[in-house]
Amino acid sequence: IVSLLISLVWPKSYTATAVLMPPRQSSSMGSLLTAELGSLGGMAALAGSSLGLKNQNDMYVGMLKSQTVEDAMVKNFDLMKEYHAPYMSAARKAFESHATLDGNGKDGLIHISIQDRSPEKAAEMANGYVDAFRHLSEGLAITEASQRRLFFQQQLEQSKDNLANAEEALKKTEETTGLIQLDSQARA
Repeated sequence: IVSLLISLVWPKSYTATAVLMPPRQSSSMGSLLTAELGSLGGMAALAGSSLGLKNQNDMYVGMLKSQTVEDAMVKNFDLMKEYHAPYMSAARKAFESHATLDGNGKDGLIHISIQDRSPEKAAEMANGYVDAFRHLSEGLAITEASQRRLFFQQQLEQSKDNLANAEEALKKTEETTGLIQLDSQARA
């Protein structure tokens, strides 16, 4: 009887779940580091566990649990008012109790679950997390691409300098040896 009364009085709660497939970046610095650590065998497992990273998803889950993303979620969905929180940190803590992020599954996916009293709001917040993940991964891709572009630009400038130095050296050699125009001297 008590459990029946509690079930009738207890407010309904809905859970929205989203599943993300994190990007696989074979050329990124993190992947290169992981590959290098992987070649070390047992030492890699020790190093990975001491850093707290079991797989690549842990990095993305950590970024999604970051203060920046959670603050954006609190602001976008006006959760300070909904949770009656006077400070952003209190609203963030209340939001963390309603959100579950898990990237440790065997499927290699990131599972996001949001619990709320309204099914529409729960679904909107789960989709908001997906948008935050998309924005975050686009930023990472742009950052990686800009670093790659900067590297290639430096290599191009270095090659241009080397070519200019080689031209100057050839000009000096031609002036000192007297071979200025090879075609006309060969005809003569």
